[in-house]
Amino acid sequence: MKKVGVEQCLSPVKDLLNKSGYSVSEIKNPNNKGCCQNFDAVVLTGQSINMLGITDATTDAVVINADGMEPSQVKQQVEENIGR
Repeated sequence: MKKVGVEQCLSPVKDLLNKSGYSVSEIKNPNNKGCCQNFDAVVLTGQSINMLGITDATTDAVVINADGMEPSQVKQQVEENIGR
């Protein structure tokens, strides 16, 4: 099962990905550089990506910027990048 980390404020995305069969964990503090480890994908708001300093983060996860996207669009991005 693919693991996806979803920022706390993106509950609709978290719910949809859970229903779609992903193992979803909530990311409570995206500013913690260790928050993105152990995921296949990480879904964050645009603000969090900038604050995270993602270029310094150590992760192999696909980072998806959910800013302005509907949950179904985020799900599509997850599927395109990591599959099911």
